[in-house]
Amino acid sequence: MVVAAAQEIDAAFWPVGLQVARGWTSDADWFTLREGIEVKRREFVNIARKHLTAPGPPLARLTGRPSSDDQIWKLRRPCPPHSMR
Repeated sequence: MVVAAAQEIDAAFWPVGLQVARGWTSDADWFTLREGIEVKRREFVNIARKHLTAPGPPLARLTGRPSSDDQIWKLRRPCPPHSMR
């Protein structure tokens, strides 16, 4: 079970990596593409916990990363001022 769950994470990475490498995605697609990988990661951790540690409730969230609709993702680095000569 644990190995199969790890393989599912790997399988989720391949299509995303190929789309990014080929330039078939935009920045706006990133959150949607990443979501499938995050789901598989969370499933893996819950399966590993179930089979390798003491019982406990499944994790609802794996990381502290802000959600995809968090305002932090709208922050942009300001453009540098044009130099005057």
